[in-house]
Amino acid sequence: AMSAGSADSPPVPAPGRRRRALSELLVGRVNKQKYKPEREQKLQEAAVHLLKCYQNLNDLFLEVIDSTQCKKTLCFSNLSDHESPGVPGTHSKSFVVSALQEQASKIGVPVGILSAQTTVSSLQQLCQVPEGSQQAALLNLEQRKKLSSLLDIAQDLLERGLFCRFSFCQEIWKVQVKCLFARSSPGIVVDWLYNNLCLVCEQMENSNQEMEVAGLIFSDFMRIFVLRGFQKIPDLRRNVELEKVPQVGGKIKVVFRFFLSFSGTVCDAIQRQKDWSFAKTCPLLTTLYRRLFVIFSPKELIGHLQEVLETHEVNWQLVLSCVSTLVVCLAEAQQLIKDLLAHLMIKAFESYDLESMITAFLIARQAALEGPSVFIPYADWFKVSFGNVSGYHGCSKKALVFLFKFLSDLVPFEAPQYMKIHILHPPLVPVKYRSLLMEYITLAKTRLADLKVAIEDMGLYEDLSSAREAVEPHCQAEQDVEKAIQVFEHTGKIPVTVMEASIFRKPYYVSRFLPALLIPRVLPESPDSRMVFIDSLRRADKIPANLYSNYLQACSAAEERQLQGEVTYQGSWPSLFVKMICGHRPLLPALLARFCQLIYHQGECLTDIHVLGLAVLAIHLNESKAFVPELVLETSAYAKTCSVTAFWENLLTYRTRDSFSLCIRFCVAAISYSLCKFSSQSHDVLCNCLPAGLIKKVQFVVLRMYLESRTTCQEDLVDLPWRNLSSPSVDWKKAALCLWKQKKFQELLKERECQLTYKDWLLFEMEVKPDNDILSDAERQYFHQWALYQQYLPESSVAGGCDGDLEKACAILIETAVDFCLRYFNNLRGMNRDVLSRLQEMVLELELERWRSSNTGSSDDEGHFLFRIFKKRLQTLGNGSTVGERLLRHQELLVYKSILLGLPPSVLISTHREGWQRSLHCKDFFHFVNKELVLISPFQGLLSACLNCREPSKEVNLILTACQTQCPIILSSAVLWWSRLEPVVQCQWKRHFQTALPQELTNIATCREFARTFVSSEAVLSSNFCTPWISAASLYFIIHQQAAQEIMKTTLKNLECEREEVRKEILFVSPFPLPKALMIVLGCLEKRKISWLVLFQLTKKVLLHLAPDQYIRMLPFTFYSLVAYFDEDLFNREQAFLYVAVDMYLKLVQLFVAGETSAISAKAGFSQEHCKQVDPLELITKARLFLLRWIPRCPKRSFSGIMELLATCEEFDAEMKAALLSNQQSLEDADLYREPLLF
Repeated sequence: AMSAGSADSPPVPAPGRRRRALSELLVGRVNKQKYKPEREQKLQEAAVHLLKCYQNLNDLFLEVIDSTQCKKTLCFSNLSDHESPGVPGTHSKSFVVSALQEQASKIGVPVGILSAQTTVSSLQQLCQVPEGSQQAALLNLEQRKKLSSLLDIAQDLLERGLFCRFSFCQEIWKVQVKCLFARSSPGIVVDWLYNNLCLVCEQMENSNQEMEVAGLIFSDFMRIFVLRGFQKIPDLRRNVELEKVPQVGGKIKVVFRFFLSFSGTVCDAIQRQKDWSFAKTCPLLTTLYRRLFVIFSPKELIGHLQEVLETHEVNWQLVLSCVSTLVVCLAEAQQLIKDLLAHLMIKAFESYDLESMITAFLIARQAALEGPSVFIPYADWFKVSFGNVSGYHGCSKKALVFLFKFLSDLVPFEAPQYMKIHILHPPLVPVKYRSLLMEYITLAKTRLADLKVAIEDMGLYEDLSSAREAVEPHCQAEQDVEKAIQVFEHTGKIPVTVMEASIFRKPYYVSRFLPALLIPRVLPESPDSRMVFIDSLRRADKIPANLYSNYLQACSAAEERQLQGEVTYQGSWPSLFVKMICGHRPLLPALLARFCQLIYHQGECLTDIHVLGLAVLAIHLNESKAFVPELVLETSAYAKTCSVTAFWENLLTYRTRDSFSLCIRFCVAAISYSLCKFSSQSHDVLCNCLPAGLIKKVQFVVLRMYLESRTTCQEDLVDLPWRNLSSPSVDWKKAALCLWKQKKFQELLKERECQLTYKDWLLFEMEVKPDNDILSDAERQYFHQWALYQQYLPESSVAGGCDGDLEKACAILIETAVDFCLRYFNNLRGMNRDVLSRLQEMVLELELERWRSSNTGSSDDEGHFLFRIFKKRLQTLGNGSTVGERLLRHQELLVYKSILLGLPPSVLISTHREGWQRSLHCKDFFHFVNKELVLISPFQGLLSACLNCREPSKEVNLILTACQTQCPIILSSAVLWWSRLEPVVQCQWKRHFQTALPQELTNIATCREFARTFVSSEAVLSSNFCTPWISAASLYFIIHQQAAQEIMKTTLKNLECEREEVRKEILFVSPFPLPKALMIVLGCLEKRKISWLVLFQLTKKVLLHLAPDQYIRMLPFTFYSLVAYFDEDLFNREQAFLYVAVDMYLKLVQLFVAGETSAISAKAGFSQEHCKQVDPLELITKARLFLLRWIPRCPKRSFSGIMELLATCEEFDAEMKAALLSNQQSLEDADLYREPLLF
């Protein structure tokens, strides 16, 4: 690089001639001259001298660059020292190095500083715009090649240690400062920067080759803007120079709009927008956005964004990344974006503007990429926009065509997940335009098939609008399982999505979801959410039984593998230890007493470890029962002894929620331990060690508490249950169900002594207190229905069931209820009321069956099964000869009465059918009432039963007429309570019939009215139309209710005007008044010459049915209480008086011997003063003396039938027998000497 003139003014070539390079000149001279070796040295020295005198390093750098371009491609990577020796580029760099070193030594500066200055000067010269060319911000291709070579030389100098980077930076800064000082105001600088950036954009538009370079430039600019321009921002909450904000804001608006206005194709945006989410955007760019969001309000940002979108060209990458940052960083942006989308969609369908439609879809998808927490999913937006009648497309056919044309055009470019959304949630289309939708769906499915994407493999919770890459189907299924479990944890219910998939997407549910859910694992001790979720699906029949069975087997195998080698056995020391305790007699009672105390009083506080220990002790005590003496369970005089086996059975109760918990823990622990401890022993040994009562109790509790146990048991699915109890925190439900499914346990249940029979279940259930039950009312009712109708009713009697016989089930329930009540409460009030409800249901069903059978010609001549049960049970109690038997009988009758009162009234009435006629009879009921005097009103049942008869009124009259002779006490009771009974009877009769009451019921009302008017001062009704004894009963009840002696005297006086039957019957209706009142009655009868002796002859069967047995037995007491009032003429006037007097005396002695005189006299109605005045022994003595005095005076006819009493006299009073025989014989002898009366 030599100059023709001075170094400051380089020579200008002559016109028409081209300036040639040194290499060209040298080549030409080599061709013209012959080579001489001696001339080479001189030529080199002359050339070096010439260069030293006329050298310009800037031109040298540029000329070396030009020379290297002849042989090399101008690329920065090719200008490095990868050239082989002999290549001209390498020699050129060496020549530059030599020139720099010589120049530096000449001017006295370091080579590095000189090389840095020369490089900056060359760079400045290289970047100058050539004259006559258009202004541009980017270097042209040739300038970039030279720049690359210049940088390559600088890099080479740097590697040789001949380049100073610090000096290079100083020189560059001087050039920049000089440029900035040329523009005095900051606004000019901003304009200069803006203009140059605009020039860059223009060059990008004119050439695709400049796109990559411009992108790198803008990236660098953004980095500088963020790192330098926003380095120290004052706190916006403090006062700042507000007057500068508009200026800054105005400039930023310009930059913001300019920044987003770079062009980009829509196809690229559709395909690549998932890569432009907030998470994938450059942090420097998102930081810049957030700084802008601080300056502008959300509405202003949306406004600027809308202005940018309305321009012709948009940089979709920057716009969409800005949208993502906007919805992530600003909570208000979600609604503003929705409003913008609505505006764009309205505009699109109003003017069929394709650009607005594209813009709306891109923004909706971009916002949805950030997740549902910041914006609604794209699927929801698409359904809201087009999935209903109010969608944007529903205005016309043209709108539909516009929509589907747009969606079809998207198909070749958009991702599969969006097409899945369009297919699964298609736009709502009228039926007549359905073909448009089907064409699009066919096109989309074809595209998905080309992409090898199956809709069937789409996950339940797959976020189709997510920016994540598509995952494998099995991975998606695992994600669905985790999401479903999370939803289940939150709601406690099976997710709707899962339920729908089990029905509508069954292939995916069965082949993908369930296998991912049922991955075998070692199940945790305490059920986790996954286990509970699986169990809920199983109970909802959403998991096939075989699949669930295989899952449990696989889990058990996994646990077995984990626990392999960890199981140990205790050995025999527990058995030996317990046997030693049994041999220590002072210690054993204390141990058992402590055992009872812990169970009864501290059971709720016992930990799982305590319960396990007590259960193990119980098993080994039962194993050693041969060494344990009989145990006394009570301290009273009636305490009974029992074996240790019965001790465990009586120890555990389950009346309340807490006792249920303790019972299930104790029983499960005991049985589980036995199955593990004696697993190697024979079946008989196991049965001997386990108390059968515990097995029954665990059956009852498990079936009651756990619904899973009521299904068919899979015997070989689970491992030994003891492992479930060995953890610190025991899951007792899991342990119980594990025990329940054990094969050995199921074999135990087949043993007869271990079966929970129907009666056992009833006894256990009756003990439960409903108010404190572990089950709710609805759960308890469901369990009862299952146990009765699914478990025990169809089961055979061999297995403890009822053979399908509902009557048998009712009979067992009634007998069990009676036994339970007699054992605990003597009535039904202490029993579980729900069990009585089940009895009522079953009896009602039997009544319906009986009614249906009567319609088909069958009859129930055998009577109701209830009375057969009562009769059979009463026969086992004896004849009531002792006080104890009578007390037991009375208790039983109270329970019977309670049961009958809780059942439908129709059970008291039987139906008989002869041909087409149906009649009613109450034989069993009458017999039960007469014998046991259990008063229950049959009228409601009678009126209900007569509905099936052809002549209901006639049947009622027949039954009540029969009642007068067969069971009069019912009518007597009806008379007593008629004021309360009549409204019920009237209402029931009028509800079914429009006629008057049957005649017999009307007669009761008439007799009642007669008695009322008889006592009052009103006009007395005639009793001619009334049954005598019913009239007498009505009169007695009226008198008794008023309880006034004057009224009684007046009434008895008025009886003189009545019929003889009424006067007689009032005595039989009230045979046991007080002696004074009785004497009034007797005096009245004596005055009318009416015999009253028949009252004590016990021959009036109808009237005897009106009195209880205890009152009949007290007749002798009453008879001899009236001895002082007897007339001496009675023996002569009344032939039967002697017989009655002796009979009453013997019965009185029997009462005294049995010790019943004081107890029965109190029940008979005598006052306490009268009972104290009359001493039974004194009364007997008085009666005996009375008879011994009057027997000799009795006429012969008085001894008629006296022989019947002699056997009893011999047993209780031999002297009385001798007196009777002696007087009878003397009278007979006297007859022998009496002359016969011939005429």
